[in-house]
Amino acid sequence: MATRPPGDPFVSGAVVIVYLHDPREKIWGLLMDLSPAGVSIFGLGLHSFDDWLRSLTGSDEQRIHPSLSFYPLVRVEKILMDEEADGIPSFEAQCVARTGKGLKFHLALKETAS
Repeated sequence: MATRPPGDPFVSGAVVIVYLHDPREKIWGLLMDLSPAGVSIFGLGLHSFDDWLRSLTGSDEQRIHPSLSFYPLVRVEKILMDEEADGIPSFEAQCVARTGKGLKFHLALKETAS
């Protein structure tokens, strides 16, 4: 397990997984803001993760695009840092392994294409 410096790890730009309820969802992406009102994430649903990676590495013109979303805190069950667990690579590590670049790189491309 990696050691983390003291302080709040949930800062803007951290790669996180947000667990939501009503309806149940898991969102992976960059934490943009965390406040008493809710959480803002630039990312996508975990159910789309593999399709998104395939669209990045393939020639398919129909790409899945991450989006900026706000979720009220009442829907948030928990927020986890995207980290390796029990030898299973993080989603960020899987992104780098399959595309050669991390989430922040791919989100920057989306922002410049808009």
